[in-house]
Amino acid sequence: PAGGQGMNTGLGDAWNLAWKLALACQETAPRSLLLSYDAERLPVARAVVRETNLLTRLATLRYPFVRTLRDLMLPWLITTEPTRARLLETFSQIGFGYARSPIVVGDGRRAPNVRLRERASGMAGPLYGLLGTKHVLLLWARPKERIPEDATVLAGALARRYGNVLSVYAVESPSPIAPLVLVRPDGYLGFEGGHKDARALQDHLARTFFVAER
Repeated sequence: PAGGQGMNTGLGDAWNLAWKLALACQETAPRSLLLSYDAERLPVARAVVRETNLLTRLATLRYPFVRTLRDLMLPWLITTEPTRARLLETFSQIGFGYARSPIVVGDGRRAPNVRLRERASGMAGPLYGLLGTKHVLLLWARPKERIPEDATVLAGALARRYGNVLSVYAVESPSPIAPLVLVRPDGYLGFEGGHKDARALQDHLARTFFVAER
């Protein structure tokens, strides 16, 4: 498809499946995790085909009057900020989310690559710099805002129990996503909530993602 959407969709497919296969093969996650691949990626593929079909029809209009109208309107449309943002998200494939996924709590959107500072080390950098082969759990707060002690205790317990598949960081940023955020290796949000949702996070990890380390 025009704009490299087929390539970007394929990259998203591979990234989505790779970390799930790795966890299943390492027996650190139930094999049922693999079922989420279809649930997450098939809607994306259908949307790409639908939008590509629409763009192709727009580019190959038959009637001269309609083509003239298209040629007059299109330059104006693509200069508006909402249209430009929509096209960017469509062609790059970063606008899709997994809100209906069986392994997601929240809207399942792609995590914004915001700049943050790790409280333990004081090191600052982009969120994506923390991503690797593990899930990343963030205890998130604004600068000078205190992270509740029970949240810190929870984070320590989860780090010990799921240390083979989970990295935990206490971070701060002027624009936090949510106090508790679980970022998947593919950069999408698997869980987001407040400190009061700690129990829900525990249940989510135990039920959906990981086999606890023994």
